[in-house]
Amino acid sequence: MKIAIDASKLEVKNKTGTEYYAQDLILGLLQSIPDNYQIILYSHKPLDQSVLSLHPNTQNHIIKNKFLWTLWGLSLALLRDKPDRFYTPASIIPPIHPKKSIIVIHGLEYEAFPQAYSLFRFWHLAIFTKLSAIWASTIITPSQATKDDLSSEYEINPDKIKVIPSGIPNSAIDKQDTIKSTIQDLKSSEYFLFIGRKELRKNLLTVIEAFDLVKLSQPDLKLVLAGSPGYGYQDIAKAIKKSEYKKDIIDLSRVNNLEKLTLYQHAKAVLYPSFYEGFGFPILEALQHGVSVIASDIPSSREVGDSMIEYIEVDNIKAWAKAMILSLQKDQTKSDIRARQEYTQKFDFKDTIERTKNIIIK
Repeated sequence: MKIAIDASKLEVKNKTGTEYYAQDLILGLLQSIPDNYQIILYSHKPLDQSVLSLHPNTQNHIIKNKFLWTLWGLSLALLRDKPDRFYTPASIIPPIHPKKSIIVIHGLEYEAFPQAYSLFRFWHLAIFTKLSAIWASTIITPSQATKDDLSSEYEINPDKIKVIPSGIPNSAIDKQDTIKSTIQDLKSSEYFLFIGRKELRKNLLTVIEAFDLVKLSQPDLKLVLAGSPGYGYQDIAKAIKKSEYKKDIIDLSRVNNLEKLTLYQHAKAVLYPSFYEGFGFPILEALQHGVSVIASDIPSSREVGDSMIEYIEVDNIKAWAKAMILSLQKDQTKSDIRARQEYTQKFDFKDTIERTKNIIIK
C-alpha cells in the first residue's frame, strides 16, 4: 500500500501548537507504520535525512510551486503518484485526491469568530475546510467540541468524524536556545501568563481590562503576553498603551521552548481567555508543569481541562479580575501541583499516533 502525507508543516520554523502536533504525528507515523508500506512525504524543500530514515520505505517528493502549492501542486503530485491513502495533519485536502483521504480538522474558529480574520482569510478557510470535510473519507478532530461544530455547521455525517484527543506535543529545547534578559528578570516577579498568537479571538482585550482592576489591590503584579502578533494585534497594542499600568504589561514576541519553559515555571497562573478554540495546547502544557489555569468557559476548554482548571464567562471582565485575585491568594500545595501533572499523563501522544495510524492503514 502506498500512503501519501502532506509533510509541509515539518518545514515551518516558528511552530505553534498545531505545527508541533503535525510534526509529532508525522514522525510518529514513520516509526509505527509497518515496513512493507510505501510512504511518500510531500514538501516544498528536501526534508532532513534523519526524518526520511525513520521508515525504510520512504520517498520525499518535492513540490516547487510557490503559488497554490496545495490546490495545484499537490493535486498534480497525487494524480501522478496514485497513492492508496492521503493524510494531512494540519492543512486541506487538494481537489485531486485518493478516495481514501484523511484530514485532521483542529477547529472552526473562523466560523465562531469571523471578525478576527481578514475577509480573504475567512473565505479561504470557510470554503476549503468545508470542501475538505466533504471530500474526506475520514475526518479526525482533537475534541468532541470540534466534531459537534463540523456536524452542525457543515452538516457532515458524524459517523465519518473520529475524535482522537491530542497528546502534548514535544517542545524539545534546542541547544542554541537562550533566555532574553526580560524573561530572566521575571523570575523574581509575580505574573500571570498568556502564551499564544496575539489576535482578537484570543480575547486579550478582556484580560487587559481585568488586569487593570486587579492592579488596584496588587501593585507589584505583572501580566505577560507571549506570542507572535496575529490579526487584530493593533487593537491589543492600543489597549496596552491605553492601560494605566502599561509598564507592568510585558508584551513579548514569540518565545523559544526554553523561554516558554521558564515562563511556565514561574507564572502564578496561565490565562486562556479565548472566545473559541478547537483544542487547548497551552492548558495541557501549563498543567504538565503544575501551573494553575484560568480559562474561558467554552466547550473545548472544559473538554481538555475537566475539573483541573477554573472557568470564567468569556467576556466578564469583573469575573476574570476576581478569579485572578483569588488565584493569588490560594496556596499552591505540592499535592495540587502533582495532581495537575498526573492529570496530563492521560494525554499521551503515543496513543494519538497509534489511533491515527490505525485509521490510515485500515
